Parts: sequence; C-alpha cells; structure tokens
Amino acid sequence: MKRKTLWKLSATLALLATGCQPAQQTQSSTLTPSSNQPELATTNDDPQKIVQSAKDELFKQLSTRLVEAMSSGGPAAAIEVCSREAPKIAAAVGEQHGVAIGRTSFRLRNANNAPPEWAEDLVEKKTEVVQYVELPDGGTGALLPIRLKTQCLTCHGPSEQIAEDVMAKLTELYPDDHATGFKDGDLRGWFWVVVPPASEVRTLNDKDPHITDDHQPHEFHGPGRGMGLGRGMMGRGPGAGMRGDMSTIHTMFDNRDKIKRTVIDLPNGAEATTESEDGVITALIQEHVPAMESRVVNNEPLPPMTFHPVFVELIKHADDYTLIYEETDKGIKVTYQADDPFVVMLVQEHAKLVSRFIKNGMEEIHKPYTLPTANAESIPAASDSAVTGEDLSNAWAQLPTTADTPEDNPTTSEKVELGKKLFFDPRLSLTGTVSCNSCHNVMEGGDDGRPTSMGIHGRLGPRNAPTVWNAAFQTSQFWDGRAASLEEQATGPIVAQPEMGMPSHDVAVERLKSIPGYVAEFAVAFPEDQRLTIENAAKAIAAFERTLITPNSPYDRYVGGDASAMTELQVRGKKRFESIGCTECHAGPNFNNWELGASAVAFEEFPRSPDSPLVAKFSLDQDLGRYEATKNASDKHYFKTPTLRNVTLTAPYFHNGAVPTIREAVEIMGVTQLDTELSSAELDELVAFLSALEGEFPVITLPRIPSRPGNSVLEVTESAAGVEELTEIQQ
Repeated sequence: MKRKTLWKLSATLALLATGCQPAQQTQSSTLTPSSNQPELATTNDDPQKIVQSAKDELFKQLSTRLVEAMSSGGPAAAIEVCSREAPKIAAAVGEQHGVAIGRTSFRLRNANNAPPEWAEDLVEKKTEVVQYVELPDGGTGALLPIRLKTQCLTCHGPSEQIAEDVMAKLTELYPDDHATGFKDGDLRGWFWVVVPPASEVRTLNDKDPHITDDHQPHEFHGPGRGMGLGRGMMGRGPGAGMRGDMSTIHTMFDNRDKIKRTVIDLPNGAEATTESEDGVITALIQEHVPAMESRVVNNEPLPPMTFHPVFVELIKHADDYTLIYEETDKGIKVTYQADDPFVVMLVQEHAKLVSRFIKNGMEEIHKPYTLPTANAESIPAASDSAVTGEDLSNAWAQLPTTADTPEDNPTTSEKVELGKKLFFDPRLSLTGTVSCNSCHNVMEGGDDGRPTSMGIHGRLGPRNAPTVWNAAFQTSQFWDGRAASLEEQATGPIVAQPEMGMPSHDVAVERLKSIPGYVAEFAVAFPEDQRLTIENAAKAIAAFERTLITPNSPYDRYVGGDASAMTELQVRGKKRFESIGCTECHAGPNFNNWELGASAVAFEEFPRSPDSPLVAKFSLDQDLGRYEATKNASDKHYFKTPTLRNVTLTAPYFHNGAVPTIREAVEIMGVTQLDTELSSAELDELVAFLSALEGEFPVITLPRIPSRPGNSVLEVTESAAGVEELTEIQQ
C-alpha cells in the first residue's frame, strides 16, 4: 500500500477521420472571432504558430498512414485507420506540441467528435475561414476549415456512389453516420486546437521546491517517463514515456465497456474502485494509477484534453489532499482524503467525473459544467450520523407537472375524457373482461401487483406490468422499448395474446362503432376528421395517460428548497444512491435518464453480473429483453430503463416480477449491476430514499362509459393469433 499525492485524471480522446485537405488560411482571425481585434503577437510562443504546427504535423502523420492503408487494403482499411489508429496519432501529436487537438463537423460521422463548447457557435455558422478564440482560462482555441478533395468522396460522397465494401465498413463502425452526400470542394469540417495558457506551461526546472531528488522517475516501476512540463498542462517534448501512458489510456478507453467503477463519497473525501474481469485491462488499470502519480510528483507532462474545470481546479490543489491506493484482484481501489471542504468536494466531483467518462466516452468533455461550491457546513464531520446542509443548488431536477405533447396529437379536454373512458373500458378486449386499467391500475401504483399480468381467460403474460404513472416521461414503452410513443404503445395490447386478445384492430374498431356514444364522442374529440379509427383511439388513450403525473414528492420539495421535506435517513439515502453509482442509469427528473426535451432512448444491460447466485435464484437472465423485438444479438439482455418514481408502490419487481420486496430488489441491483454487496444500513438508506419518490396522485373518478345499444357487443369468438399455441403451452 502506498500513500502519495495524486492528480488522477481520465484522458479523453479526439478521434480523427481525415484524408481531406485542410483549407488554405484565408483570414488570420484574432483571439475572438471578430476582425476588429488586434493581431496576435508572432513570437516563438505565438499560439497561432503552435496551432498551425500541430495541425500540419497531425495532417502529415494521418495522411501518411492513410496512404499506407489504402495501398495495402483499400478504402475499407483506411476507415479502420480513422477509427482505431487516429486517436493515438492525435494524442501523440497533441502531447508533442503541448495542445489538445481534434476534428469536428456540422455533419458528424462519429458522435464523439461533437465540437468543443467554445466552438459550437462557429460550427453552427459554418465558418469558412480560420478562427482563433480567446478561452476563459487564458488559453487559445482555433478552428481550421477542411475542404473535401475528389479522393475524399470515396468515403464522403453520395451514398449511392460509395462502394459496397466501403459502405459496409462505414455502417459497421459508424451506424449513425451523417458524413456522406458531399461533393468536391465542400466544407467538410474543421480541425480544432486548444493551446493552454502560457502561465500554465512550466518546465521541469520550474518544479515545486518540495519535490526533491528522492522523487526522481527512476524510483518508479511503471512505464518509461519522458522529461517534459509540469503540473500546469502539456509539455512540448516528445516524451516517449508519455506516449506509453497515453497508449495505456487509449486501450482502457477503447475497452471501457469492460470496466466497472464504483464511487462512494466519504465525509472527508471519496473512495473509487476501478476493476475489470479482463486480465489485460486489469493490468492496465493497475499500471495507470502509479504512472499518473509519477507524472504529478515529478512535474512531468500530463495527457492532453485536461481542460475540464474539475481537472484544472484540482491541479491547483494537488498538495491539499492525499490518497491511499491498493491493488485488488481485478483492479485498484483509491481513497482520497482532504481536510478543506472545497477540496473534499473537488475529489468527490473528480471521482464521479471519471465514472462518467468511462460510461459516456469523450462526449463528457464537451458537456456544459459549472463547478460546485462548498463550505465547511456542507461537509459533515466523520462522526455525524446524518447528512446536513446539503447544497440544494446542485440537486437534481423536480418532476414536471405537465408533459409535452406531440404536434400531431395536441391535448384537449375532450380527447382526455374520451381516452379515460377507453382506458377503463373492458370491451376493448375479446371477452369484455380486460381493460388497460386491469394491468395498469391507476387506483394504485399504476400496475397490477402481479408478478406477470393476467389477460383474457386468466392467461398470464411473460412480463411484469410497468407503471403507467409518469409514462409520459419515458422515451420508449414496453420493457423492450418496442414502442416509441404512448400512441404506439396503446395499440399493442388490444391485439396481443394473452392480454386483450382481439383478432385485429379492425374488429376492435367495429366494436366501438357499434356503440353510438363512442361514435359521437370521437366526432367531438377529433373534429378535423370525425373518424373512429384505431389511430384516433390510441391518440385519445395517450392524451389521458399524459395527465397521469405524480409531482410534489418529498424529494421534489427537497430539491425545490424545502430542506425539511426529506428525513435524515432519506437524505443519506440520496447521497448513497449517487455515490455508489445508481445515477448512471437512474438520473433525471423521472429517474430513468430522461431529461426535459430529450428523445434519446436509454437501454441498460440487465443483469450485468449474470454469475451471481441471485440471478439464478430469481431467473433474471431468462428474458432476452430488447433482442425479442429487434433480433439483434447486441440487444440481448438490454431493457428500457424504468422510472423509480413511486417504485415502493409497485411490488413485485423486475421484468419477470420475481422479487417480492423493494429491499430485496435494491440488494439485487447492488450485486448484479454495481458489483457491490450493500450493508443492512446502506439498504435502509436507499429504501428510505426511494420512498421519498412517492408523489401526489391526481384524483381520478371512474368514468361512465357509453352504453351498449340494447344488445351485446361481445359476439366476437375469433381470438388473436397464437391463442391455440399459447393454450397448449400453458396446459
């Protein structure tokens, strides 16, 4: 076990896909994108010269490597170079020139190449001249346009003109590619370069006085160390050791899906455990920490892309905290300790930021971020049994009280009332015995309380019913996410076995048309066409479901500023919920990674640790999840991230409803998802916090549904497809 001072960072990478010619510099822009500013000085440290030199070197190295790949393996091999080798080349060039360097575009091939925040406006304007921008920290940012040449169209031209093997490789590596359809001479994008402030570039001779010869590189047994620049930012020497360290970081970054990380906030710091089941990755993790320690202690260069506010601020306080690190069987555990409350906050933020890099990739570096503040009252003493004085300004968002509506289905009171009647009407089922409310009971937690739902003829389905409360804040519906909207979801159960079991939507519509009251209400709710269709029925049901929102929970009041809204145990549970990693999947107002205005669908692997005895005990790995909807092998065991709102009211738990209590469910999540065995006290905290997510339920009265026309409407005897086979299986 070793005790040292460490600035432990997670480098982020700039993936370059080049082969295109950088545009000629047609304008020497100033530090801010305005032609009225004075020109930069042209000294040996002139940022413009540093930028140009770094860009030229990167272009030279990438072009050389791409030509080699084209010669030996054709365009598909060159694409592999762009995907797999370019990050290492960029990192080495960045380190050599003391800059961060990357490539971005207004039409991205790789989503990780989104522009840095300082460049977003220039990218949106599609600037066609070189631009230099003065950054808030005193550094310099630069955008250098790239224009396409004829040879670039092999990979960037119209898709119908790109060779099949090239398109296949692009689809394999970039499934969300937006970088085709260009023509010769088009603006493709930009190189971006960040030069750190001159004041932060220090040579080894400027190292801190307290660093003595006892800390020379030869005493450490990690990768080779190159001489370079110190704690500030990046050096300009080649740094062979630095390249070795960057290679280690690149490999870990490329395999981050194999890395598991747990962070726990401590009263005076944080504990971070980083591990992998892969022996090679384990060795790299264990190599990375002492290598970074050596660089900080010996004032050597640190990797590029270290401009995140947490990194920058933490480096200023490198002498104000200590750590203990020890190897585990699968990686390493690092414990940060500090006395100053602000530094305690910094190390906690840093530990969580590294976790987000591992989860989200380099896109994390470009997200807007405001450094939190802390004071002595915000950090409890080690002996305190309760969390007090939490900084409410940094709390998560409250649940909205209303839901956005799609343009093609604006909410009206008539539509909501019709949808409510349809939601409660069992005549939408084959036997007239099952309604939407049968499985999603809004008189309780929005589910049916069964392990799996019961449909017509008492038949049981394969999955637990998700709650309908706050379903408006889910970006997909069903456990496997096969429906993209509430409207699409509403049509499914009507014709599904063994749910409502109608043989077709047409039969369901004809039944509704035989009820005069529904015909009249559809005409009022949909005056533009006055039609009773399955699409309009689904729109009405969805409009009603968008009113099923439960705001103003103790948690919502707490983050709204009422510090007394949650108990001390619930507050401790909130901090525990965040510190152990629950927020990787369950964050945002609805605790399902949904954010206001978001449309991206969140799916998570479950279970992540299939070898746990709990997985076998509760048969948690039998359902293949999203794979059942897509038949893509990569979707096996991936499920929609469910909301945790009102979760204490929706037992039993998980997609198969096999776990009877919330406490057992939390224990299982710790083991299978976080590789953490939670103590009894931790379980108490987490369950208490989840109870704070119980919101206020709107008053709902049972509607009077339209009367049948003097005779039965339940004469349909034909059932939905598959009923015979299902019956035989169940027998």
